[in-house]
Amino acid sequence: MGGCTVAGALWSVQPASAASLGQVALAAGGNHSLVVTSDGTVWSWENNGHGQLGDGTTQRRETPGPAGTMSGFRQISAGDGHTLALTQGGAVVAWGWNAFGQLGNGGSADSSTPVAVQGLATDSTIQAVAAGAYHSLALTSDGRVFAWGANSYGQLGDGTTNSALSAVQVQGLTTASTVAVAVAAGGNHSLALTNDGRVFAWGKNSSGQLGDGSTTSSDFPVQVEGRRFSRCRGESLSPPICTGSIVPGR
Repeated sequence: MGGCTVAGALWSVQPASAASLGQVALAAGGNHSLVVTSDGTVWSWENNGHGQLGDGTTQRRETPGPAGTMSGFRQISAGDGHTLALTQGGAVVAWGWNAFGQLGNGGSADSSTPVAVQGLATDSTIQAVAAGAYHSLALTSDGRVFAWGANSYGQLGDGTTNSALSAVQVQGLTTASTVAVAVAAGGNHSLALTNDGRVFAWGKNSSGQLGDGSTTSSDFPVQVEGRRFSRCRGESLSPPICTGSIVPGR
């Protein structure tokens, strides 16, 4: 790319409405890239064989263009060939590759336009999303984690290795006093930070990516060994401010 910066939204080739582009959120997938603009729309570019650009086509484009007509987004995350987007109101939509159910809409057909993720909590809003290579995660405002998509290594954390076409809840993270405050997804594993400073991981572990001192994959969250961690607190549209203590679930 070489032309876009977070701070100034500088483009080597100016899109037609470049004046509306601003620093909100960026995401890099396996072969596609996205940005949420200051007006809440998503712009995307690069490969599009599975519809991961969200523009209703499967045609590649090498300069940024709108990902459909939806707006009101505040966060995006990109997997190998799919995209997740979170609205200001806490709704989650997805588009692109769906062979493993990574779009979470109950089916396995690709979609070049946004579809709603099914099975998420209805008694809480979604605060963050994370896309792995072929699976997806969502964090609720009350600290629960939901997952969907590929699960060959247990990366959904539901105690099985069965892929899920809609969201299932990750088990063993939420208790009366412990909730998740952040999530991240790797190629075939997942991470969660809890409000008491512990990090949990689940999924593929052939290279020790779960951090539990073994190379055994896990379909259930296991605690990462070592020190506890603090969390950076900040609104999604502002630079984060790192504090010295854990901030309970946001």
